[in-house]
Amino acid sequence: MGRYVHVSFIKFIRSRIDTAKPIKVTEPPLEIAGVVIPIDGIKQLANVIEDEYSKSMDEFENWQPKPFDKPKLLDKIKEIGKSSKRKNLEEIRIAPVKKYIIKSADKTQYEGEDALLRENGPLFGKRITSIEMDFTDIEGNKSISIKLEHGDVASDISNNVSISGNDEIWANGVHRRLETIIGDFQKQTEFTPLRRVILSTSLSVIFGWLGTNVIVALTRLSIPDSSWDLESSVVLFVVIFGLSVFISTPLVEKIEKYYPSVELITGPEHQRMEEIRRKRLYRILSYIVIPLGLSILLEIMRSVFHY
Repeated sequence: MGRYVHVSFIKFIRSRIDTAKPIKVTEPPLEIAGVVIPIDGIKQLANVIEDEYSKSMDEFENWQPKPFDKPKLLDKIKEIGKSSKRKNLEEIRIAPVKKYIIKSADKTQYEGEDALLRENGPLFGKRITSIEMDFTDIEGNKSISIKLEHGDVASDISNNVSISGNDEIWANGVHRRLETIIGDFQKQTEFTPLRRVILSTSLSVIFGWLGTNVIVALTRLSIPDSSWDLESSVVLFVVIFGLSVFISTPLVEKIEKYYPSVELITGPEHQRMEEIRRKRLYRILSYIVIPLGLSILLEIMRSVFHY
């Protein structure tokens, strides 16, 4: 028989040993949302996996069987018609396992024990879209699962942390440690309903003002004798403003995508599309939108106060 037998076989045997089992503790899942996670933040999460794996491996390698455990387990093996060539209970223990799965934007997948923490690995060379970190210690009844996905994804299978084990103190300690790490991440700009309305209205005002001025100017060029009073201009502005809502609303939705709920800052700068688009947006705001907004405000003040 090899050093380790099949996991399901061990579970089958142990399920038939009449010993009291501790109650399993499952911590409430930690939801990850509204944060920007750089490479250092990803590594902080991975360090929790590494630390717990290291502790469990030490316990596994230094484990000694209890005198009353060995006869019971061997009796159960005989009962189901199995035999063990080796009499040391350690031969059928299961080592702790850690696993990392990384997926990039170009559909490449990296998997292994060192895939995440490797120097100059995929975190530095690729734009990462999802990361899974798992630690399982069957002997110690402990497990940690961390799932990250770039974008506006929040569900039972993405952007959350789950912890379970028989040791409540251990589970609470790991939960608090991970909660602290996640709480320290930079907060992402949040598009609240009020912020969406303000931005959409502001864009509609700008479009309405531009459209009104363009139409008035073109009309005067085409018909030199034409005249526009304030009432006619206001009516035209309101019409264009109303039509502009159908443009500004989807535009705001597009801008909102520049701020994903979970943003993984990985790979070279030229592949970080959200950052690039935000920089373009800030330039447009600085050089076009804000000056136009000030011009509109000044124009309104002149019309109201007649100066």
